[in-house]
Amino acid sequence: PDRWRTMPIPPTARLRPTCVRSQFGELPRLDWLMEHLIPRRSIVVIFGSSGVGKSAFVIDFGIALASGRPWANRFDVVKVAVLICSQEGEEGMRTRAFINTRAEDPAVSARLHFCFDALNIGAEADIDDLAATIVRLGASVVFIDTLSASLAGALEENSTSDMAKMIGLLRRLIRMTGVTVILIHHTGHQEGRERGASVLRRDVDVSIMLTRKGSEIEWRTVKVVARSLARGRVFSLRAFKSDSAAARPISWPGTTTVVRGGSSND
Repeated sequence: PDRWRTMPIPPTARLRPTCVRSQFGELPRLDWLMEHLIPRRSIVVIFGSSGVGKSAFVIDFGIALASGRPWANRFDVVKVAVLICSQEGEEGMRTRAFINTRAEDPAVSARLHFCFDALNIGAEADIDDLAATIVRLGASVVFIDTLSASLAGALEENSTSDMAKMIGLLRRLIRMTGVTVILIHHTGHQEGRERGASVLRRDVDVSIMLTRKGSEIEWRTVKVVARSLARGRVFSLRAFKSDSAAARPISWPGTTTVVRGGSSND
C-alpha cells in the first residue's frame, strides 16, 4: 500500500520481468545440447594443466556440435553452429582445426567458426560485440579459450568480486543470444580445482576436469546440473604429422596432437 512508502522511486528505475505459476510453462526449460552433459543457455568450465590437451579437446567438442554426431560414441548431440574464440596459440589452434576437419563434410566446417580477435570478457562493450557476432553467425555455443587470456588484464581471476562480475556479464550474453558459454581454464595449485576464485566452481553450471597420463586424456565431471548422468571417460591422444606441403595451406609445424576416440573423422 502506498501509505507505507516513505521514499520515492527514481524515475530511471525499470520494471523487472515477473511471472505467476500459470506462466512457468512459457519459461525456458532444461534442454540439452549434448545430452546429459552440456545444457543450453549454460556456463561450462573445462579446466586442466598446461599441455593436457585442452585445445585438442575443444576442437573435438566443437566438431561434435557442428556435425551433430554423438560425442565419444555416447552422448547425443544437437547439430548447431559453433564459435571458438581463441586467445592463445592462434597458429596451433588453426593447425588442429585444419587437421581435424580434413575429412569432414564442408557443411560441418562451415558451422565451425573461429575468432582470433582480441576479446575482454570483463568489459560490457566487448560482451555486446560478441553478442552481435554470435547472433550474426547463428551460433548456439561459444568457446572462450582461455579464460585468463580473455580477461585482458582487466579483471583478476583470484578476486571473488571480479569473477562474479565476469559471470554476470556472461549471463547477460546468454540472455541476449541464448548461447551456451564454454570457458577453457587452467588447473590451480590445489589438485582437482580450477585456478582462481571459488565462484568459478560455485556459480557455473558444469565443470569438467581434464587430466593426462602419457597419451591418454581423461575427462570427468566435477560439477553437473540436475538430471545429468555424465561422469567421465578416457581418450587417447596421438601425434599427427604430414610431410605434404599441399596439406598445409597455412604455416604450421608438421606435428600436432589430436583426440582419438572422440568425434573427429580420422
